[in-house]
Formats: sequence, structure tokens, C-alpha cells
Amino acid sequence: MRKCALLLLAAVLSLAFAPAPLTRPEPVKDDLKQMQGTWLVVSCTFEGRPIGEGIAHRMVIAGDRMTFFYADGGVASKWAFALGPKASPRSTDAKREDAPDYPACRGVYAVKGDTLTKCYVYGEAARPTDFDGSRPGRWVDVLRRQKP
Repeated sequence: MRKCALLLLAAVLSLAFAPAPLTRPEPVKDDLKQMQGTWLVVSCTFEGRPIGEGIAHRMVIAGDRMTFFYADGGVASKWAFALGPKASPRSTDAKREDAPDYPACRGVYAVKGDTLTKCYVYGEAARPTDFDGSRPGRWVDVLRRQKP
């Protein structure tokens, strides 16, 4: 009986010091968490040409929603978006909430530190597979996180 109790105690104690199982990374949740906050538009190009007038000045991401604002604080547009975890580069789809008939947006994105880069197209055009903004119909936005 004593040997059985000692053996059981040793087994229980050995489990107490076992490392916790590793959690699997969840790219969508991790990226979405990293993207939350306010981003300032550094540049916006269409087919490789800079767009200067009439573009949004900043973007706020809250949950799975993006709101773009002009420099004067007025709302430029509101979007719902979803991230795709498996593609490389990672993909995103967005639909404008304040203009339901506006064509959907499909693209790719990369978050590196405080820089968010998006390359996208509207409508039925094929989703970009890289960040080459000089190709027909492609937009590229580069944004920098606004520090609090």
C-alpha cells in the first residue's frame, strides 16, 4: 500500500512540473490586434502615380471596421473588413458600409512594426499577389501608426 501511494505521489508531482502546452498562433487574431488604432496616411498611389488631392488623412481601425477621415476631421468612408490568414502575403476583403453599392475591395496587406502597407483593387479585378502598385487598377496605401 505504501509503495502504491508513493508511486501515485511521484506521478502527480511529475505532472505538476510539466510545461503548459504551447498555444498555436492565430494569424488573423494577431494581425487584427496589431492593426487596432489610428494610422496616418503616408502615401497613396494608383497605378504607380501619387494621389494627393481628396484622399483621407488618417484611418482608424476598431475591431473589424475601418473609418477614414479627411484632414479637417470629416468622415471620408466607413468599411467592414476581413483578414485572410493563409495567403502569403496575407489577404483582406473590405466592403464599404456607408455606400452599399460601392464595389468591394480585395487586396493584400503587411504589418511591420508601425507601418501598414495595403495593395488592393476594386470590383471584379483579380486580387493582387504582391505589392507592385504600378500594375493596372492597383492602389497602394502606406500608413504609419499614430502614437498616442
